[in-house]
Amino acid sequence: MQTRNVASRVLIFIFLGLIAFSLLVFFSGCFGAGGRKGFLEVSGRIEGREHNVGSKIAGRVDEVYTNEGKEVASGEPLALIYSKQT
Repeated sequence: MQTRNVASRVLIFIFLGLIAFSLLVFFSGCFGAGGRKGFLEVSGRIEGREHNVGSKIAGRVDEVYTNEGKEVASGEPLALIYSKQT
């Protein structure tokens, strides 16, 4: 019976040691050298929504005021369109 208690305690300590080691490895990746403190770096893919933008008049794009991927506010001009109608 005594041997069984010792074996159970040894297994519990090994299990707790593995958990502690896993947490150490995980958090050293989050806070270690090369990364910013408090950030976790992972690779992946982010997909965004696409919106179609149209114009009420026909014409040629004369100037573009923003770049792809840049956040814009509602009502902010994106491009200047040259048209014989205007």
